[in-house]
Amino acid sequence: MLLIKMMQMPHERVFRVFNSVKTFKRGFFTESHLPPVEEFKNAMSTVGSQAMILTASFSGDLDITKMHGTTLSSVSSLTVYPEPVLQFNIQVPSATSSSIHQNKYLALHILSPSSDSVKLARNFSLGSRFINMQMNSDNTNAERKHTTPFERIDKQEWELFEDVIQNDRPDSFHLDPKLHLPVLTKNSERILICEKYKVFQIYNHEIWTCKVKDILINVHEDHKTGGLLYFNRNFHFVGNPLVDPNTKKD
Repeated sequence: MLLIKMMQMPHERVFRVFNSVKTFKRGFFTESHLPPVEEFKNAMSTVGSQAMILTASFSGDLDITKMHGTTLSSVSSLTVYPEPVLQFNIQVPSATSSSIHQNKYLALHILSPSSDSVKLARNFSLGSRFINMQMNSDNTNAERKHTTPFERIDKQEWELFEDVIQNDRPDSFHLDPKLHLPVLTKNSERILICEKYKVFQIYNHEIWTCKVKDILINVHEDHKTGGLLYFNRNFHFVGNPLVDPNTKKD
């Protein structure tokens, strides 16, 4: 049978050579005819990931032009012990990155899978799109339009962290009184309040590690939905669980 013959091919003939220009069929796989960068983007678009919004702390007066944030699809847990730490990356230059470097604190929002969350995620992703345009312009208004997402959302969608917390325990977390941290309270299931830990730069991206200092839970959305997912350049929600052959039926 053809299937048996193909399965018996040498291992190296099953996988493609990534940097070749021509297209060859090898077993079940085909080599790419695209440049490596484009093929890498296409490959990563086949992987689903969590879409979360990061908002950065700022100091001084309550000025909406100081309030920065970005949409991320790279947030993941790094460790739990001796304290919870997570990681993500940010493309630079970035007003959000600069604000966190200066003020140390940030909020990561686990969004509910809804159309409102998609609208928010698109809004907070404009800064990265602005960088990728590589605009050779001194138009500061154009830059401000893309790096101040809070100017484009309703005030009812966010609050300041210091106005939200109601925990008076002696060990509860509080920001420095000189700082403000905007949090998106309307469409978030959980909000992770984090402190900058270690940062590494790789080419045009920074890899951030942050300590989780507090977690806000939305009492109106306390069930688990899987959050807002990003896959194939669109937003999605988690479907039904797959059948696990190792799970015993009752």
